[in-house]
Amino acid sequence: MNDADPTYRARVHTRAIMPAIEYLRHEKELNPEKMIVLGQSAGAYATMYIASQNPPGVIGAINFAGGRSNNYDGEPVKFRNDITIEGNAEFGKTTRIPVLMIYAENDSRGTPNTIRLSYEAFVHSGGTATLLLVPPIQGDGHYLFHYPDLWRDAFLRYLREIKAI
Repeated sequence: MNDADPTYRARVHTRAIMPAIEYLRHEKELNPEKMIVLGQSAGAYATMYIASQNPPGVIGAINFAGGRSNNYDGEPVKFRNDITIEGNAEFGKTTRIPVLMIYAENDSRGTPNTIRLSYEAFVHSGGTATLLLVPPIQGDGHYLFHYPDLWRDAFLRYLREIKAI
């Protein structure tokens, strides 16, 4: 599952997201200088791309289990997913806002090895990030988003660090 461009899918998904961000920027009830993008799975991978574009007013990005699958349905996840690692390296080159990456060790779409290497690639290429990798959860760790007790403290700490609260 290598389309030779590790950022392609994130860019495609972002086409639907950026107009919503622009719309929200003009809502009177919102502060257009304190926006945070957040996504889960493919949406989180798109969030990483959005962060790399540094849109005006976006002060943070939260990635829940983001990446690109490197296995077909029914196959076990591969130990190393180069397309996700390379994509994060690309995103890190231009991202100027801090990112919070949240994963579980039993994510069905990325091994702990790929998760750590993706985080390291992002940081080594210039991005600033915090990685929360929780131990395996019941069921599929890809859906960690549904278990806020496991990530709430890191989430609140991040919001304080970026002065969102």
